[in-house]
Amino acid sequence: GAPTRAAARNVSAHRATPGYGLAGRAVYRGAMLAAVRSAALAGVEALEITVEVHVALGLPQVTLVGLGAGAVKEARERVMAALANSGLAPPPRRVTINLAPADMPKSGSAFDLPIALGVLAATGVIEPAALAGLAV
Repeated sequence: GAPTRAAARNVSAHRATPGYGLAGRAVYRGAMLAAVRSAALAGVEALEITVEVHVALGLPQVTLVGLGAGAVKEARERVMAALANSGLAPPPRRVTINLAPADMPKSGSAFDLPIALGVLAATGVIEPAALAGLAV
């Protein structure tokens, strides 16, 4: 039969939820960018690194740029697997992750969390404003 008014209100309220479509699936509208502040160690100094995540329409792929060593380049597989295993579907879009500044070598798995947060913010799952002022 025809949907009830209560059911129609529930669907409308669910559609209004930022970042989610029906059935809890994330909704990606056009290109989005998120930036997460992080740090890398150089000896005893902490150097600021900005993890920039750009999600755009295109064939699904994840590209990581910014002079990352082997362990950093493997982060794309670790992060996407972690998102999938957490019940958050990886975005079916082109994802470009930039570790800036590009001229500074980066190593280790310390960038996994900032990358994951950047992907979640760029896809609208979490509010990008929630990451403002934080260093992860």
